[in-house]
Amino acid sequence: GNVILDSSEPPPERPYGYGRELGDTSPADYPGLRKDAGYFFGYQFFIVGLLYVLPEEISAWTDEQKEEYTVNKWWDNVTHPRWDPDEWYINYILHPYWGMTYYTRGRERGLSETGAFWYSFTLSSIYEFGLEALFEPVSIQDMIFTPGLGSLLGWYFEDTRREIKSQSSYSFWDQTVLVLTDPLGTLNTIVDGWIETDSELELRSFYRSPSFGIYDDRDWNSPYRQRIDPLVNDYLGLQLTVHWQ
Repeated sequence: GNVILDSSEPPPERPYGYGRELGDTSPADYPGLRKDAGYFFGYQFFIVGLLYVLPEEISAWTDEQKEEYTVNKWWDNVTHPRWDPDEWYINYILHPYWGMTYYTRGRERGLSETGAFWYSFTLSSIYEFGLEALFEPVSIQDMIFTPGLGSLLGWYFEDTRREIKSQSSYSFWDQTVLVLTDPLGTLNTIVDGWIETDSELELRSFYRSPSFGIYDDRDWNSPYRQRIDPLVNDYLGLQLTVHWQ
């Protein structure tokens, strides 16, 4: 039967990647799911920002390539999906692996199998239309096989995770399996530890178009000139705000 957890006692220390307690029948943790998705989105832009400031010798990203990445290029990539020419192991092993981890994250937040599939589809879409679309067009087979095969893999490994969780102690191999099947949950747990566990995350995107004003020479030294001068080219913005106590 279901395990009844005594909320008056603190839960025992769990290894990274443990996730939801066995027998936990509480409703799905939708705030946690939103936070996981927000972290996932933020990690991608952190990586892009890091690559942007690193020297070419490390990032393999030339100044000319950096200048090419505009909103128009991103929009062209997301509106012209293609059949991805990547190597087979990338499309049919690596991407489904990540789809499995998204599915597992959904299940560990209390989603049903169907709900976890759609959560995997959502995170796959965030990746395809976010980070990857800065570099190449959206991949048709990634949108199909990442959540599709990934969810099947996640479903298969659920029994393995349950068996490990039911143990009273965890070997190095057990802990490795938990982390590899839920790396996003593991990383989010670490980040939560940095900013306190009682935290909230807000994620907001915005778009700014050029704004042109009309002014003459008398306005050149006006302190309000920056409000009427042409702004920089169109750009996308991302505001990531974390509140903690």
